Amino acid sequence: MSCPFSGTTDPFSTLQIPVQYAKLFSLSIAPYTATLTYGSSTLVLSACNNPNPPANSLKVPVSFVSITGDSVLGFVERLGKLNTVSRIVKEVATSACALGLSQAALASNTSVSSATFGPGGIDVSALIAQEASPLARADWLTFFDAFYAFQGNSPSVLKQIQTKYQCVAQKVTAYRNTGGGLPTVLVAQADLTSNNIVAVSNPSFWRVILTDAGEYQVRAGSAIPQFAVDKSTFLTLAKTADVLLEVTPDLGVNFDIALFSKVYGLRSEDPGYPFLGGFNSQVWRYDRRTASGYDDYFQSGPSQPDILLQDLLEIWSPKYNPSASVTQSYFMRNIFYDASYHQVMYSECPADASLVIPAVPCTDSNKFLPSIGRFASNNAGGSGGGSSDGSTTGTPTPNNTSGSGGFNLAALVGSLFAVALFLLLIFYLYRKYGHLVVTGPGNQSWIQESVQKRRFFRMVEEDEDRLQRQSGIELETRRGQGKGRVGWRREGGGMPVLDGDE
Repeated sequence: MSCPFSGTTDPFSTLQIPVQYAKLFSLSIAPYTATLTYGSSTLVLSACNNPNPPANSLKVPVSFVSITGDSVLGFVERLGKLNTVSRIVKEVATSACALGLSQAALASNTSVSSATFGPGGIDVSALIAQEASPLARADWLTFFDAFYAFQGNSPSVLKQIQTKYQCVAQKVTAYRNTGGGLPTVLVAQADLTSNNIVAVSNPSFWRVILTDAGEYQVRAGSAIPQFAVDKSTFLTLAKTADVLLEVTPDLGVNFDIALFSKVYGLRSEDPGYPFLGGFNSQVWRYDRRTASGYDDYFQSGPSQPDILLQDLLEIWSPKYNPSASVTQSYFMRNIFYDASYHQVMYSECPADASLVIPAVPCTDSNKFLPSIGRFASNNAGGSGGGSSDGSTTGTPTPNNTSGSGGFNLAALVGSLFAVALFLLLIFYLYRKYGHLVVTGPGNQSWIQESVQKRRFFRMVEEDEDRLQRQSGIELETRRGQGKGRVGWRREGGGMPVLDGDE
């Protein structure tokens, strides 16, 4: 790749690229150089036209990169630089466009690259995962753009992400300001090697995004989602949860209803838990998108916080985005009624790989009104109306605020419907077969049954006479004390004959 910078003009002299949210890396700009500090490491990047490049610096923009670690792929795609990937391991090649990379890039052999992102190179996956907020993770777009000498236009892309994210979050803020009730979310994680419930990794991240998505404010002045740390705390907190967000890393395991029951000790029909309700249970994971058996969230999620936030809003408030084309979440999967995974295909990749991210609707038509768990009655309109700014007037209240599961309108309606169907079935059977019921000698049904029995005995006698006439078979009937039973035996050449036994 030839140097895109002509002459000796410093390409970094006019750059102003602040790192606004991220806490685990920093960037400093000097003539012809950009210095990245991440964790305990420091790396100096030198513009390819630098007349005096520092020793041990990396010349940028890089021509080719290798991706062997989590979270990198999404950032490279959003910068429009997927064409620079010369090698990527199969475990992280989970996006539609990444599946179209050449077999050489997908192979495990080494290839020519200027930088390797992952084990054995610039490994920042753990740092990205430790950032305390969704927008802090998105800030790492600047980190990766530095390797392309900021030719990926990260400031503009970040601005789009932040604008969409904040617009979606504002819908919740407007609703919260009306005093409307909000759902309670329980976040839980398990160790699938022992099937034990463990402490949630990076609870700060989930605390921020769940607050932005309208999670219940447990304490006045603060928004604190509920986090399980073991089986005991899980079962206690589950009694007040409208939603369970299950955040166990995928690890190639099919996380289904059976595994959920095995790990958490609950069934969908167990009473006393607002988030449980048969196939309408609200148990969500962020593993809907998968490719080659690997979860795409860890690769594409950090660079798409606006999409993850919208997913959560559409779970809490299905009416937020009623468009038929986006009725299913992008990352989120309900293991009860949306249990299937979405197999990512290369055919989904757009002509411009940087546009693989779906559009996030955020207009006046998008309304936030919680309608899950104890707020299920809001599906029928609730007690609040919409307003032009996306908020709601009035204060919808939960169906059950006691936290004990208690009264559930949907369950009551379902039970009454089942009883009605049972009664209709009994009525139908009575109308069809009631005349066969034996109730006593004085009842017409008893008379009809007697007639039917008499017709049966006459048919047996007529059959006996017919067999005697047509086949010449000797009918032997032994009767005693008024009892007789017709059967079959074989004689001679094996011809069947009727045989009467006492």
